[in-house]
Amino acid sequence: MKKYARVFFAAALAAAAALTPHAPASAQDDWQKRTFQEWTKEDAEKILTDSPWAQTKGVQGEMVDPTGGDAISGATSSPRALTLRLRSALTVRLAILRLRQLRAKYDRMSDTEKADFNIKNKELVQCQTCEDNYVVALSPPPGRDKGIPVVLNSMSLKAVQNYVKLMDERGQSRELIHFEPSKVIGGEALFFFSRYDAKGAPLLTPESKKLVVTFSSEIMGDAVSTFSRFEFDVTKMILGGKVVF
Repeated sequence: MKKYARVFFAAALAAAAALTPHAPASAQDDWQKRTFQEWTKEDAEKILTDSPWAQTKGVQGEMVDPTGGDAISGATSSPRALTLRLRSALTVRLAILRLRQLRAKYDRMSDTEKADFNIKNKELVQCQTCEDNYVVALSPPPGRDKGIPVVLNSMSLKAVQNYVKLMDERGQSRELIHFEPSKVIGGEALFFFSRYDAKGAPLLTPESKKLVVTFSSEIMGDAVSTFSRFEFDVTKMILGGKVVF
């Protein structure tokens, strides 16, 4: 088991090395100049909130009510601040892993403790679900536990399919096949979209320009003007010649 854990973690390191950008250093954020094992808490949080794979938006001039919401997800009827991240991107998963390492003081662990930690986080890095699906996560921004629209807690998959869309700049889309509402305060609501069409082609390729995620007013309420559309520049998500998502 310990040997397997070491092999698993070595694979994670190799995957992280493959993500090293090839852009000039002057065009990179600080986290892009380091391996994921060298990322600081600030580096990881930036990747998860403000990077090619994550965006944080807030309703202009309004503050989140820290006492609002009445559901387990910390939801409110109309959000005031939200973070959308491309959860299936390896970069995002490694940032989550790094935060877990820092909280657990991984760098100070014994080899046995590290092996146990690696086994517990195996699914996060390998993510078999990500092989066939694009996974998008919606959550309150860091430091806040309220924000996810409460209506998502009671919506059926069929209803969510009508109100949440994922597409490229041409309007080509992929079907939402699964949805998981947040299970804890401040947690993530997860949306799973088919990666491939009937011919086995992924939605995004290195030739793609934009990824667009949209939410309707049935979910976002009167804050729909702020949170109705999240656009990502696919050209900034290409690492090692592949779209990382």
